[in-house]
Amino acid sequence: PIAAGLWRKCRFESPPAPMATKNFMNEEIQHCTQVVPYQHYVVELQANTSAPYGEKFVLYFLCTIFADTPTSSYLHVSFHTVWNSSMSRMMKPIVSAAMESGVRGTY
Repeated sequence: PIAAGLWRKCRFESPPAPMATKNFMNEEIQHCTQVVPYQHYVVELQANTSAPYGEKFVLYFLCTIFADTPTSSYLHVSFHTVWNSSMSRMMKPIVSAAMESGVRGTY
């Protein structure tokens, strides 16, 4: 059974992307913050990547799985980027677009 308060760390490899010419590693810390069995589950994630410029930002996700019917559910995902102050103003829009494309392609 899933319980609120549980967490895990996941590491996985991603294939090349618009700004990355070779595979890169990702790490997520996933924390289940709320469980209402058969109604909804809430998971908060913090994601880091070794993709180019990945050291310049951290992604935070809020994922909620809602029960729709006894045999179906739907997922709602929202995310927010926290940029390091050292991120170049010129590169930020380019990196942001590539990062958003990756997130939207995943979900």
